Amino acid sequence: QTWKDVDGILTTDPRIVKEARPVPEVTYEEAQELAMFGSQVLHPRSMIPCRKSGVQVRVKNSYNIKSPGSLIVEKHSGAVPRVTAITSVKNVTLIDIQSSGMFGASGFLAHVFNQFLKWNISIDVIATSEVSVSLTVNTKADLTGLLQDIGNVAECRASKNKAIVTIICDAAHSSSILADAFAALNKEGINVQMISQGASKVNISMLVDESQANDVVKILHSSLF
Repeated sequence: QTWKDVDGILTTDPRIVKEARPVPEVTYEEAQELAMFGSQVLHPRSMIPCRKSGVQVRVKNSYNIKSPGSLIVEKHSGAVPRVTAITSVKNVTLIDIQSSGMFGASGFLAHVFNQFLKWNISIDVIATSEVSVSLTVNTKADLTGLLQDIGNVAECRASKNKAIVTIICDAAHSSSILADAFAALNKEGINVQMISQGASKVNISMLVDESQANDVVKILHSSLF
């Protein structure tokens, strides 16, 4: 068991959405993605030993011991929920890299990623096309040397004051989830600047202006739950 000050893992941050409610059951994979993308209930690495050993984890509220909390398991015991939770990360910088040399070239992305390795900067979310790559990093990182090195081989632009909003969901329903999400955001005039679906198939991340992050979480929570 792990004890927190909320009733387990919630559908979103209750400080943003008062109607956030406990999620009865999440998988190790979902819990790890939640932790990676802003949920403060668990540390991302805490799921690794639990997942390896198959130990289930109960997240409970130390101020409300009668609440059943949330159970973290290997697989859902019943039907997989369409959407499990929505989380957000602020203090994000978007880096856009564009070069005609990327088209059909082998090794270009390897060169770009080697620069991130050289400067010890971790990438959060990435999206690519034939001639460009967009990715996000934590704004606290010093990007001066990285941008100079990448700028030697490609056009490079950094945009600060961004936020990542992530939907933890069942990828089998990604089309309907995105349709509902974009319809709701479009109605409120919110522009999504980048979108990425993780290889884990349990998350869809979108990049928005940091000033709109809380509004995006509220809109998505209202439309998806």
